[in-house]
Amino acid sequence: MEIVRAIDWTSGMQIMFTGLPTVPKMKKWIAGMRLYRILNKVIEERKRTGRREGDPMQVLMDQGYDNTLVCCFIVAGIFAAVTNTGNQAAWVLCHLAENREWYDRVKNEVDAVIAKERVSQRVGDQAPVADIIQGFSMDTWKSAFPSIDLALRESIRLNMAGVSFRQNVGEENVVIGHSKEVIPPNVYAVYDMDDVHFDEAIYTEPMKWDPGRYLPGREEHKKIAHGYLGWGSGLHPCPGQRFAELEVVITTVMLIAHYDFELCTKKGAQWAGPLPRVDHGNFLGTKRPKEEVFLKCNPRFMTKV
Repeated sequence: MEIVRAIDWTSGMQIMFTGLPTVPKMKKWIAGMRLYRILNKVIEERKRTGRREGDPMQVLMDQGYDNTLVCCFIVAGIFAAVTNTGNQAAWVLCHLAENREWYDRVKNEVDAVIAKERVSQRVGDQAPVADIIQGFSMDTWKSAFPSIDLALRESIRLNMAGVSFRQNVGEENVVIGHSKEVIPPNVYAVYDMDDVHFDEAIYTEPMKWDPGRYLPGREEHKKIAHGYLGWGSGLHPCPGQRFAELEVVITTVMLIAHYDFELCTKKGAQWAGPLPRVDHGNFLGTKRPKEEVFLKCNPRFMTKV
């Protein structure tokens, strides 16, 4: 995680002046080399010993890709799963633990899908929950958990801190919408996403975690064009959105299916007060809260699952 964080962290200075040899950039290079050596060592060990595993690395090796390309693919998967997506998956669980109404809603949704799958998969009541979940189809994962999708959307709105940078690399001015303002050639446009995500004219009680604000009949994010920027907007939305959503849904379903959980302190005492906030003034992307937060998990089943 230390290596991944070093590679993932990017300052505004690095974005605007890509050729500048800043200290964070040097740390990225060093961390990148360390990560490559770790993965390359695993590949070479498999080639030398003939050991095989049922993972993407092995598939790419079997298809004849060289070590560098295999490492690049694995690193891309690590960043997709660990950085923003991993943080958001944790935030979803924390917000659910704080809001028991939505916790129960998601829990009932998960239990209902598992009960339905017991019938469709033709397994008995004693079948382990984990086995049933592994039998979910892709359609089930994509469409059967709308409450988790709403919880993720709201968690992103609250906890995705930072600004977006775009440079006009063309030779002409770019007009901003129907305004009279333009972005001249080679100039950066910088937009703080909090400007829309915490706008009281768009979102009722914007500092409150409320997934219901996206439900039909409210749909606060549709009050204006580009009223929600969690996955980007316009011509360049996030290309990894579906993959990231799937990761969060899977982790949330697995935990809720097996455990009851609640917020607690590091020593296991009951959590008092609201969740700490992300510092929206110092970060790019989704980050950790200002204070440590823990979940106390109790198994839902006495038998092995």
